[in-house]
Amino acid sequence: DRGRRIGYEAIEKVRDRIEYHERLIAAYGVLHKFETSSNITSDGVNDENDGDGGGGGSDDNPWAAEAQSWLDTHEAVAGRGSLDADLPPGAMIAAAASGASAEEPMAFSRFVKCCEPKLVSIPGDDGATNDGGEDENNAHLRKKRAVYLCDSSRDRRSALVRLFRPLTADVFAFRVVGDIFGRLGVADDRGTMQRYFGEWFTSLPAGTASSLTISSRSFRPPLRWLREMVGVLIEDELSKTEESAEGGDANADGDFDPCDAEGLTYLRDLHIFVSDASDLPRAFLLASACREAVSSETSKREERTYGRVSQREAVEPWDCLLRKIRVCLLATLRLHGGPPLGQFPVTVSHVSSGRAFSVYEWVARDELSISHNHDEIVDLEDACRMCRQAFDPSSPAGDGAERVRTLGRVWRAASAAGRGGRAARFFMADNDQPGPLLLYLGGFNRPVKLAAHRALLLGGKWSEQPESIHILRDTVSALRALEADGGRYRSLAAAVRLELWQSCLRPVYRAVFFGFDDVPELREELVGPLCADPGWLHELSRVALEVLILITRTAQPSGSDGTERLMPDSAHSVGGAERGGVAATDAGDDVDLPWKNVWPSAKGDMLLENFESRARPVETTALEAHRAIVSASQLTEDFSSLAYCVPSFEDMFQRHSLFAPAAVPSSCTEYQVEFLRRAVVRKALLAVGPIVDRFVLESIENLGRSWGFDLAQLRARFLLAMYDVGKDDMITDDLLSMGPHQLDIPLFIDGGLEIVSARLHDAVSTLRGIKTHRGIVAVLDADTCKWVKEQAVISEKRKTEEGYDFDEGFEPSPLTSTHALTLRILRMCSAIDDTEGSEKAHALSIMCGSLIAALEENPLSASEL
Repeated sequence: DRGRRIGYEAIEKVRDRIEYHERLIAAYGVLHKFETSSNITSDGVNDENDGDGGGGGSDDNPWAAEAQSWLDTHEAVAGRGSLDADLPPGAMIAAAASGASAEEPMAFSRFVKCCEPKLVSIPGDDGATNDGGEDENNAHLRKKRAVYLCDSSRDRRSALVRLFRPLTADVFAFRVVGDIFGRLGVADDRGTMQRYFGEWFTSLPAGTASSLTISSRSFRPPLRWLREMVGVLIEDELSKTEESAEGGDANADGDFDPCDAEGLTYLRDLHIFVSDASDLPRAFLLASACREAVSSETSKREERTYGRVSQREAVEPWDCLLRKIRVCLLATLRLHGGPPLGQFPVTVSHVSSGRAFSVYEWVARDELSISHNHDEIVDLEDACRMCRQAFDPSSPAGDGAERVRTLGRVWRAASAAGRGGRAARFFMADNDQPGPLLLYLGGFNRPVKLAAHRALLLGGKWSEQPESIHILRDTVSALRALEADGGRYRSLAAAVRLELWQSCLRPVYRAVFFGFDDVPELREELVGPLCADPGWLHELSRVALEVLILITRTAQPSGSDGTERLMPDSAHSVGGAERGGVAATDAGDDVDLPWKNVWPSAKGDMLLENFESRARPVETTALEAHRAIVSASQLTEDFSSLAYCVPSFEDMFQRHSLFAPAAVPSSCTEYQVEFLRRAVVRKALLAVGPIVDRFVLESIENLGRSWGFDLAQLRARFLLAMYDVGKDDMITDDLLSMGPHQLDIPLFIDGGLEIVSARLHDAVSTLRGIKTHRGIVAVLDADTCKWVKEQAVISEKRKTEEGYDFDEGFEPSPLTSTHALTLRILRMCSAIDDTEGSEKAHALSIMCGSLIAALEENPLSASEL
């Protein structure tokens, strides 16, 4: 028995091999005969009156006209010849005349290389038996050996160009394709034949594909081939329905269902192929041809079958697919020339999945192409929401010829819109001017989600152009908008703000403080020169502090220790409510009700949900430490001093720094106090007029607050520093009128008396050097003069320690300003009942008044003073 079985197996292998070669030879013979025939002309028959394939071109088929429109639009956007730039090798021969003069016939060795044998299961004929031992569910299938094309897409496509080439010839060569695949044993495999046809069709030059399917003056063999395929599929379905009814199937009532189990009608495999096609203009052209073939064939069968075959139901899935491709074409052509729209090619299936692209990001890109200004974009969104020109291209409302022409002009409007102008003028100027994507994708008019994407896109753009701080300011404007709608998107706001910090700002500060060695995200040649620019760093720090403050706002209590951490909150996330069965929407969603059932779905957002899922708890101690360092960087050019002020300074601005607790001293350390004192002096020296107010103190107060320094004392020290450098006139009454909780009045009184004393001592020393005015000094109170001299020595020592650096051209303050300061100190002493301070201030006031009165008698001496 074993020897007999081995013999049978050997014979079976030989038989299979012989059958394989016979099929190859037979199929190649048909192909070779066609390629060497001299009487075959290319598309040379005008067969308008043929009811099976001619006529019905773009004149009476709106889908064909729209297909041609998209082909033309793509050429206008991407450049002439762009549609044929990526055709496979040998594809252009499809446009040439059939015959030996066009190209040498395909060699048999090359034909064999493109083929491979397979054992497949196909529907069995009447009376066929299943000898394979399959279960009852597969009893209607039989095994058959056939020759299929190889898995290599390059070789397979080059072969398909040859095998389907008869469809580019005249009516006499039309059936050669079926003959070739019939001899290969593949013709009965409807799905494979549809996929082969799709691959061949999308390999054709655009002009050839258009003339073969749209032109009303050609025989249009591809349409004939598709119609015959639809006819066969209808017969198969009718036969199955009749067999089920005759067999007593309880679920069969004799009615014919034109759709298969997955809701797709005839040419299902081509429907899937088109949905997966990334060449959108050709995909639309192929879908329009399939739709025409299905419509034509089912229209004839509908009357014959007394309505069991419905033309309307049969073409509906193809209508839906064509509208989806229209949306994809609209978006890709509108955004052409920019960065890739995603990691995957834009196809209907990818967009439908919701996991490959974010349509919200597409709309946000389009908004930014119009303007970066957040207020203008808000106006744009409001205008689009109320505009009567809006329509949905994925619905029948977008099928009209005028609507198609409007969509075809959208790309031109994008190129003409410019940047930074008023967004509303862009599409509201006249009725013929097409609008932005938001006008046609109204379901995505969700301000918070769009603002989140704009922030991410602007942040990425700033990383490429770090010198443009205005882009970063626009980014922060978008980040602020995430707090709209009552905090519904708190988790989203937290995740996006954190992402901007981690990817854009954090690496820059790491490079500023520690160099570029551990910051691979940055290009040193681009960012290095900017890091040496104090003005750029100052502006960057202002924006960075605002981002850190925004991150702080989204922190919420978490954990038993009561500490605040930024936590993803599914109830307030962009996808949390939607995953629970209720679509999370922005304010104004009642206006968007007509857009609820459009394609693509506006529910959920792949990119934003990914950001939310990756968000980690942020430790507030680490957040405060980073805020303190950024604030301190605004107040000094010597960053090495920060290492003494901040514990674990070397660990700051790394990827993990915000997520681990930072060491925080219980009180302001000696180094921090010294840093603040010098920062106050530097701030006073750099202050420019005409006045200074509380906003000037913002950076110092932020740092003092982070380090636990008394802000009232800090403000008093700043005011004293301003008087020290002689900028009395720049100090406003608002600053001097602050209450005891806002200003350390005792400290200001003590420091003010010291400053007045130093000024009076300088005046007295000057008068003693003028021979004619020495008598003035003699009438002054001796005890007061002695105390003034002691205070002047103390003041000089203090200024040296605190880093005062006066220019040679520094002019001392006039005595009138000094007298005004003395009177201010007197009023403060009275307000807090400081008797000792009041007595000293009174004595200094008398001394200052005496000097002013004496000098008024001699203007020359006053000018010398």
